Amino acid sequence: MTDRILELMQDLQSEVQRQEMELTVLRSGYLVLVRHLAQQSSVMLPGLIADLEMMAQPRPEEGWQAGHEELAALLRIAHAQLGAGRKAPRPRPAKGR
Repeated sequence: MTDRILELMQDLQSEVQRQEMELTVLRSGYLVLVRHLAQQSSVMLPGLIADLEMMAQPRPEEGWQAGHEELAALLRIAHAQLGAGRKAPRPRPAKGR
């Protein structure tokens, strides 16, 4: 029984790690897409930033609010870099690749 519980805990930990990586990849892809669209003047970053900040408000869950605020902060950095005539940094590949 104890071995089975340990196995289930390891499986659960592996699944959580997989989902965290998937979320990281999705966030990275989102930022790359937005940066490219901003460089082509297809998206206005200040408006997108304001929308993300607004989206953080309707739900009280800390993770919901923090996730939107973090994306808004990353877009503010990209906006500042693009405004300064510099390219936004490319995401670094995950270790082990």
